Amino acid sequence: MNIKIACAQIEIIAGNPQLNAETALKAIAQAKAEHIDVLLLPELCIPGYLLGDLWEQPAFLQDCANFGEKLIAASEGICIIFGNIATDNSKVNEDGRIRKYNAAFTAQNGKLIQGPLPYAFIIKTSLPDYREFDDSRYFHSLVKLQPELSPYKTVEDLLQPIKIVIKGE
Repeated sequence: MNIKIACAQIEIIAGNPQLNAETALKAIAQAKAEHIDVLLLPELCIPGYLLGDLWEQPAFLQDCANFGEKLIAASEGICIIFGNIATDNSKVNEDGRIRKYNAAFTAQNGKLIQGPLPYAFIIKTSLPDYREFDDSRYFHSLVKLQPELSPYKTVEDLLQPIKIVIKGE
């Protein structure tokens, strides 16, 4: 069986989730037209990267979630993996603000695919904190989350592959 995998190198505009989602939806449509089985989109392709305190705006977070839903809906007949911000409203970061993750979502046939985590997304493990990067200020990493989830499992246990079905297999 031949599987076609493509990486969409699309332009992402930081802080513009609507435009970024439109660009991603065009890439998904093109991938479907080319009979791609799995399409990889960039990290944080919905919100963009290096946004500073925009990460703390509830309306922005909701917009990112809503545009992520549009990508999930567009996954009929294709598997897409895309980056977006994910939130857990039941938890807070060390600064007392809502818990946020730099996450990768896997969607196929209009639904998210669940992996080994209790969330329907994969959480970035290593967050950069050098030069212009200040990720641990805004995001919670899988390394920090692991003791909360299962003190008897390692990060590696939680980083298991996501299983997808391609061409019935």
